[in-house]
This record gives sequence, C-alpha cells and structure tokens, in this order.
Amino acid sequence: MQKNLIKLSALTLIIAGLTACGGGSSGGSKKSSTPANSSVAMISSVAASSVAPASSVTPASSSAASSIDPSAEKTTLLGTVSNTIPTNGVSTGTNNIEIAEIGNCGVGISQPTKSFSIFADYVVDTQNQTPGNLTGWNHVTSTATWANVSKVPSAYNLPSTTVADVDCNNVDTFSMILVKKIANWDQQHGNGFERSNMNMLPESITFGKVKSITVDLKINGVNTIIPTVDSLIDTYVPNYVTAGTINALEDGKVNLDITFYEKNVTNSADSRAKVIFEIDQNSMSDKWLRVTIPASALYYYSENNYSRTDSTVGALASVVIKGAMVVAETKRGNTLRNDIQGAWVDTTPETFKEVDVSFKKIELNLE
Repeated sequence: MQKNLIKLSALTLIIAGLTACGGGSSGGSKKSSTPANSSVAMISSVAASSVAPASSVTPASSSAASSIDPSAEKTTLLGTVSNTIPTNGVSTGTNNIEIAEIGNCGVGISQPTKSFSIFADYVVDTQNQTPGNLTGWNHVTSTATWANVSKVPSAYNLPSTTVADVDCNNVDTFSMILVKKIANWDQQHGNGFERSNMNMLPESITFGKVKSITVDLKINGVNTIIPTVDSLIDTYVPNYVTAGTINALEDGKVNLDITFYEKNVTNSADSRAKVIFEIDQNSMSDKWLRVTIPASALYYYSENNYSRTDSTVGALASVVIKGAMVVAETKRGNTLRNDIQGAWVDTTPETFKEVDVSFKKIELNLE
C-alpha cells in the first residue's frame, strides 16, 4: 500500500532527460521529438470521438474493492486507439489501447498487486503534498521564441504541490500545462516532468516485466489550447510546407507522450519504449479518463544521437528501466522543421500546443 504519493527513500531526485527536449542538454531532437532517452512507443492519433465504440461497463482495474463495493470506482469503456511507429509511420496492426471514462472517481481505490506507481495517491486524508519523486523542466521564457504562448513563463513550471480534486473524491492529483512546439525542433518540448532513478528500487523493473501501463487523467478544457489543422495550414502553407505535411503531423487534438528510458543520455545507445496517445479535447475535456496501454502497444527501439533503430520487447527484456518522462506531443511525434526544405530560418512563425492535464496515477502493471 502506498502513502504520500509513493515516496521511496531509496530514490534520489535528479532532473534528467532534458537533452531530448532540445539541442545539447536543453535542445530539441533534430530527427526525433522524443523527450527522453528510453524505449518508446507511439500511439496512433485516433481521436477519442472517433474511437471504436464500446458499451460495456467494467470494474476499475485500479480498485480492488470495485467488485465488492457498489459505490467504488468503475470504468465505462469508450473505445480503443491503434499504434503508429513514430520514425516511419508503419502501423503495428493493433487496436488495443483502451480509453474509458471513470465513474465514482477516487472512491474505494487501492493499489493493484504487482504494480509500481510513477505517480499515485491512495491516501485521501493527506492532501496538497510535495510530489517528491517527480522532477521537471521549463524552457519557456519571455523571449521572442515563446511570444505566442498564452501565459507567463512561470505558469509552465513543475508544480510545487499536488492538488486535491473535488471531482475525484479529493484524491491528490498532479496538474501541469504541457507545452509543445509545432514548427522548430529546438527545445520543442517546452516543459515536462519525469520520474527518474527507478533503477534504484529494491527490485529492478525491466522492460520485459511490464505487462501494461495505466494512466488516469483529466484534460482541463479552460487552459488547453490546441491549434486547428486549418489554422496551421493558413500559417505554414505554402511558404514552408504542404497541406499534406500538416495533415500528417497534426489532427488538432491532445497528444501525450510517455517515454520509458534506460540511460536518458543523447550520445550513447539508449534502450527505450514509447507511446503517444491522442484524446479529443472537444468531447473529452473535464472528464476523468483511464488510458490502458498494453506492453504490446509500445514501440521499442534504441536511440543514439537522435537516430532510432527499431527493436523488440524480447531484445530489451532484461534491460532495467531507469525512468519515465511525460510531455505534450504532435500526432506524428516531431515538428514541421523535419519537413521544411532548405535552411531553417528563425523568422519561421512558431505555434504551440498547450495541454492542461491532471494526473491521478501513472502506474506500471507488472508480470
């Protein structure tokens, strides 16, 4: 059972993985928009409003009491999304990432057996805690590069405390407005957060031990700003790219990237697993949702100096996961600069995705 946001004394706190957010130690990937060195898998950007419908109501996987207490948390499956591989767009042919709406959020919850929480709160009588095991970064400044973000730079900082959510039985949640550049790859992930040093756990978690990932989240509509595809076409076509490039990059939806990494360094082969999943903010904002990602949906690879080599869970089965990182993303997982012909010019207009998201838990379910 966890208390006070799963604080493990064996873990030290470091900020890692900023290399994947920009050039050098703080820059942006030139070939990949991956935020951290790690195994990574990409989820297809199928909008939640267009996912395959489902009518079944299933007990919440995170609540051991769900099948006993009729008032406890339950989930209603809304549909599934499929995967794409971010480097080449090849479909895996699976449609097994589930999105469900959570009912009675936070009621009767307990930590599942054989699980590890990157973030979670199961003690609702303790609130506004310090998220001690989470670290993050914020590249947003008052310079011209970030002139088109909607808020002052400090609004994108890692929050100093969690917040009890009245819509989720006052469970402590972790909330952050995540920023993603659409045009330029330098510092393309304006901010983000991570859980590092997971390899210092008493029992190491390897890629082969992960059965699935559960993410409980809520997209907060008021502060979420996603440019439409039409607005991007108006801004970048025909002077920079074609309309086809815009449509391949973006659907005008929320995209979140979770990257699991081995080393989190740039100039060294690093085993990773990645997923990018899409949520239609127009129909799914301000609802508590559960995204269930089976290990088979992850994209496994090795990355060295932003160059990816496809891999498999079998090849990485014994590799220890050091940490996990969360950022906002585009549908395809990179920026327009990857497709702009000729030399990049800094006068190219910049556009941002801003995703205000609250997390109730991010949990690894283990074999």
